[in-house]
Amino acid sequence: MVKFAVTAGLTSAGCEVLNLGICPVPTIQFMVRRLKADGGIAITASHNPAEWNALKFIRSDGCFLNFYQARELLDIYHQGDYIKVAADKIKDPKTIDKAVSYHADAILKKIGKLEGKKKPKVVVDCVNGAGAVMSIDFLKSLGCDVIGLHTAPVVISHARQATAEKFGKLCETVRKTGADIGFAQDADADRLAVVDEKGSPIGEDYTLALAVDYILRREKGTV
Repeated sequence: MVKFAVTAGLTSAGCEVLNLGICPVPTIQFMVRRLKADGGIAITASHNPAEWNALKFIRSDGCFLNFYQARELLDIYHQGDYIKVAADKIKDPKTIDKAVSYHADAILKKIGKLEGKKKPKVVVDCVNGAGAVMSIDFLKSLGCDVIGLHTAPVVISHARQATAEKFGKLCETVRKTGADIGFAQDADADRLAVVDEKGSPIGEDYTLALAVDYILRREKGTV
C-alpha cells in the first residue's frame, strides 16, 4: 500500500521512479549514487514494530537527510509547494532487478575475497528481513561457510533491533556449530551486531569501530 502511494505521489510530480524491490537500505543508498538519482526512499519500519512502517529519505549523495533537510522537506509538503504535472508528463515506473548484485559486486571489488585455505564459518541472522535477499549469497561469495537463520524476507520473526543480546538463537548456533563469528541484522539491514566465536555478543556499538579500524588500516583520513 505504501509503495503504491509513494509511487503515485512521485510520478504525479513528474519524477521517474526506479523500483528496486526488497533490498537492504544500504543497497538503496548505493544505487542512488550508482544511478545518479536525485534521491531515494526506503519504505521500512526499520527496527520498530510493523505499524511504524514509514519512509527513510536519502539524498543524492546516498546519505540520509540531516535534521534541517528533513524539516525543509516537511515544510514543502505542508505548504503544498511542489510540482504537479499534466497527465502526459507522467513517466512510467521502471524496475531495477539486480540492485543487490550490483551492491555486492562493488563491495567485493573494494575489499577483495577472503584469502587462506580455511573458510571462516559464519552464522547470520537475517530476522526474515531485507538482509535475507543479500547476506547469505554475499558471505558465500566472499569466501565464507555460511549458516543462515530466519532467511525468508516475509514476516519479522523476533526482536527487530540489531542488539546482539536479543539474539539468543544466534548465540546458541555459534556455540553449537563452532562458528568463527555471528552477525545479527535488523529488519532493513542497516544495523549490524556481532557475536564472537564463544557465542557472546560484543555489543552493536563495536560494529562501527571495527569497520573504521579496517578502513584506516587501508587508507588514512579523517573519521
